[in-house]
Amino acid sequence: MFDAFETSRFLGRPVRLFVFTRQALVWRFASADRDIVIGADTYLAAQIERDEIKQTAERAKDKLGIRFAYLRDPDAPAEIIPSTQTLGDNWHPYPPSDTVSVRCLATHYGDTDPPAVEWIGVVTQPKFSDVELELTCEPDNGLARARN
Repeated sequence: MFDAFETSRFLGRPVRLFVFTRQALVWRFASADRDIVIGADTYLAAQIERDEIKQTAERAKDKLGIRFAYLRDPDAPAEIIPSTQTLGDNWHPYPPSDTVSVRCLATHYGDTDPPAVEWIGVVTQPKFSDVELELTCEPDNGLARARN
């Protein structure tokens, strides 16, 4: 049975959710104009977006790009620091030696169902600009495959 939010032309207000995990640390963000609370979890409103998900026969083409606001200026005023700044600090000035996993979910404003999991993977490479960080992610941990 289709959910009313998914099939409605006017009721659907989709929101993409992101959960990043590094060891015991967790960051939750929503591509929304306000924070979203789902159960006991709060997803911070953020300037964050991702590429469309692709699943092909060639694994190298299945990478996902996630972009979010990140300021490299150490003298930036506190009032303009984005909510994603602490997440980006994992890769600046040096990438972490351990794995950062990512889950991409989707929901709608006002939806009572749990968010749908759309993609799960790990961050493999950061790319900085002055005001943005782009993370390249793979569907699973390619490092484990390389070791074997």
